[in-house]
Amino acid sequence: MSEQINFYIVKNDWENVIQYLENQEFILIANTTPTSKPIVLEDWHFGETPFIQKYLVLASQFQEIQTKFSPAQNWYYIDVINSPVIEVQTGFFTESAVYRGRFYYDKGYFENDNWVEKNKLFLQKAEAFFDWFKEDLKPNELMPNHYTSPSAQRLEIVV
Repeated sequence: MSEQINFYIVKNDWENVIQYLENQEFILIANTTPTSKPIVLEDWHFGETPFIQKYLVLASQFQEIQTKFSPAQNWYYIDVINSPVIEVQTGFFTESAVYRGRFYYDKGYFENDNWVEKNKLFLQKAEAFFDWFKEDLKPNELMPNHYTSPSAQRLEIVV
């Protein structure tokens, strides 16, 4: 099982999101790394460059992140299924248009045919973040699970 939110937001919305995430002690990590240790990103820069994928993790759960090696690319990537992370696809915005972004996380995974739920604190924080995030956004009536901020509603929505 998983949860996701597709969204359309602009710079001032991102500033509020970043403040919330920092207050809840989430940190941002890169989606790939040259070693098995994930890279913490100091600069959030959401929505300012097109479609960058990153991950959110609680600072207290950073050591629980698992990586896998990709021989074809010669780098490690975050094992999303087994790690307590929220995937962030940042979307993108210009002065006239806003492009879809997405938050996504898995609630657990199968191990030897048994469902294993992820860390309880992670699940509580992820659910609380999703609930908070949707509070001021308007649901899109034509696309389930797509939300738009009041600031972005004046722009062209690009799916």
